[in-house]
Amino acid sequence: MDGDRYDEIMTLAYGTGEPQWVATTLPEQRQQMSAYIDWEQNADRIVEVAPLLVPGLLQTSDYIRAIMTAGGVPTGEIASRITSRIGRREVIMKPAPADLVVLLGCGALNQGVGGASVALGQVRHLIEMAARPNVELRIVPDHRGWHPGLEGAFALIESSSTTTAVRRNQADRASIVFVGTRRSVLMLHQDDDVGAYARAVEKIVKVALSCDESFKYLDSLRNRMENAQ
Repeated sequence: MDGDRYDEIMTLAYGTGEPQWVATTLPEQRQQMSAYIDWEQNADRIVEVAPLLVPGLLQTSDYIRAIMTAGGVPTGEIASRITSRIGRREVIMKPAPADLVVLLGCGALNQGVGGASVALGQVRHLIEMAARPNVELRIVPDHRGWHPGLEGAFALIESSSTTTAVRRNQADRASIVFVGTRRSVLMLHQDDDVGAYARAVEKIVKVALSCDESFKYLDSLRNRMENAQ
């Protein structure tokens, strides 16, 4: 992303003088989603906290289709939206990929999105992606008591591909938090807010399974799902 695009995004985020950028109308949400994708595609590190659904970067096309169909997306738009979402995966697949950390709740694996076949395909894909050296996939089990992951999904995106003017949290790194709701999207950019979410990630990591334990969990789940078919 060039400096002009970063300046445009940060003007939108900071220009109002508010500590966050809230998008409530459809045009605002589209504008903010464009900004989100730009940040994501230029990220060095992406942290996804996902208690109930597999995050977009790890979704299969069938899983995406099932969500969009059930969510009422017009049939004529689904194929292009799937292509767009799958294309975003390039950020973790390219020769110099971003690091992806996913803290995935057990609930995300038990929703039955799309039915048994789609769910099994999604678990197989998670296992495949978890084997990549730049992907850290950790399962957050149920019954671990309260932790910030129970408050909902969010993404923490870190990038050093910014102009000096927008580097905020470290000497060479800018961070932004995105929180989506049913009717709005919230982008947090101030240091205190980003720091609060970074600390939340640390707390969730403490109750999550290790990468090896998570891989074994997914492999066991895959075997059970295959045997049930």
